[in-house]
Amino acid sequence: METALEATDFGEALTAVNLVLWPALEAVLFRSFGQVARANGDGLTWLLLATLANDAERNRRWSTALARYAVQQRPANEAVFGRWAGRWAPRAAAAVESLAAAIADLPRAMSASDITEAADEAVGETLASTRVGA
Repeated sequence: METALEATDFGEALTAVNLVLWPALEAVLFRSFGQVARANGDGLTWLLLATLANDAERNRRWSTALARYAVQQRPANEAVFGRWAGRWAPRAAAAVESLAAAIADLPRAMSASDITEAADEAVGETLASTRVGA
């Protein structure tokens, strides 16, 4: 995440953080980990993470709206967003794999592959809603 904050172009930073990294990490930390917390009887952690997931969804809505607007105003931006997404997607995947393995070791957890798949879907849905592909 911190290397994404070094991106000097606002559009690349938006893509890296809000359209690729954050949706992936949110899917793992808020949703998957929240499900594990709930399955293990930790309703308070589940509730906290569910609230954070709702806020992340709000963030995703404005971020995708901004990217969509940029593409509508200048269709060539779609390719630019796509290049940026392609640059940051492998980093997000690496972070997800590490976190998924750690969460999968917890009692009553889903498999690391299921966690990873959920994160991949979250990023894919986010990028699809902007018409930007990774």
